[in-house]
Amino acid sequence: MERGNVPSKLETVGPIDVEGQGDGRATVTVQVHAIWWNEQVNLSGAAHPWRFETRRDAGGWRVCAADLPPWCDVHVRADGCG
Repeated sequence: MERGNVPSKLETVGPIDVEGQGDGRATVTVQVHAIWWNEQVNLSGAAHPWRFETRRDAGGWRVCAADLPPWCDVHVRADGCG
């Protein structure tokens, strides 16, 4: 497997923590690790915290910001929630 390959799967580890911030906002934190499959080889990366800033609007909860490990930046697209 080569460095930079897209993971085959992302998996959460442990509980998801939701902390209310008031004003219809919340911070959601979860530990995530990547798994790569290459034929019969399975490689599991270390867990890293992913933090999402969310806000409630008429359509439900929206992610406004994400604080992710540096290796994710090529796998996660941010559109914002204006």
